[in-house]
Amino acid sequence: MAWTSATAEDREIYIKRFNGTDWEEVGPGSASNGGLSDNSEYSYSPDLALDGLGNPVVVWSDISSGRWEIYLKRFHDNIWSEVPAGSASGGGLSNSLMASTKPTLGIHLNGRICVAWSELGAVEEQIVMRCSDP
Repeated sequence: MAWTSATAEDREIYIKRFNGTDWEEVGPGSASNGGLSDNSEYSYSPDLALDGLGNPVVVWSDISSGRWEIYLKRFHDNIWSEVPAGSASGGGLSNSLMASTKPTLGIHLNGRICVAWSELGAVEEQIVMRCSDP
């Protein structure tokens, strides 16, 4: 399960899984302190999917770069990482001059990760989708 937790100053993305008895963090810090996003700006609207090996992948909207961007992290070998590199920092996965929000995530059985989101320009809203190589 992935969610946004808000305080007056910040919003962060957290994730836990049910182990059959209790809810637990998925890797160190995913549901404590700054969570998965762990930044000083607003992070919200997470979406979660499992890859073919059962590893969680989380995508969310984030304004850490000064613009709303789409960020993505994948859990594998007991660590969270940016896949591809830079997908959860700077311009993130979207890396757009427009406000990128409302991400949704899908993963094919072959491992291909696809993310779609909304980009709001000065005149209209567009839907953008990017997919990784399988």
